[in-house]
This record gives sequence, structure tokens and C-alpha cells, in this order.
Amino acid sequence: MLNAVFLLIVKMYECIFVGREHRDKAKCKYLMGCLNVIRGDDQQAICLFRQAYETWSKTLKAQHPDRNMCLKKMSQLRWRQIYQWISKQKFCSAIR
Repeated sequence: MLNAVFLLIVKMYECIFVGREHRDKAKCKYLMGCLNVIRGDDQQAICLFRQAYETWSKTLKAQHPDRNMCLKKMSQLRWRQIYQWISKQKFCSAIR
């Protein structure tokens, strides 16, 4: 439900700011990414976080908190994926 609301907001911003990046579109994509994290869809979340970061890189200053927050979320997800992969490898080697 919330994902659909954010998607509609992104489409509305695309109509208002035709051909331009806007920081509020990035915020919606960031929030959609957070919802995907809750659902467990890390790949989609990383994709949305990357899109938000790219937009914020064009529209915000380098040290803006939103850019840093987005990088932090992406790195947390990557570390979680690495941890899950290592745990799986240990489990598989223990079975052998």
C-alpha cells in the first residue's frame, strides 16, 4: 500500500518536474527502498537507494545528511548480504 503511494508521488513529481531531477523524487525512492528492506527484498532496495543517491548527488551538496543516510543504508545492506553469504558457506562446509 505505502509503496504504491510513494510510486504515485514519484509519478506526480515526474509530471511537475519534466526532464529534471528533484530531491523529493529521490526521497520517495529512498522511502520505497526502506519498505523493500522491511519486506526482505534487498536487491530492489539497493536499486532504489542507488537511484535516490544519484538524484541527490545532482541536487544536494556533498555533505548533505540525506546523501550520507543513503550511503549508510546501501553499505548496511551490502554487509548483511556478505554476512549471509559467509554464514551459508560455513553451514555448507559443516554439512560436508
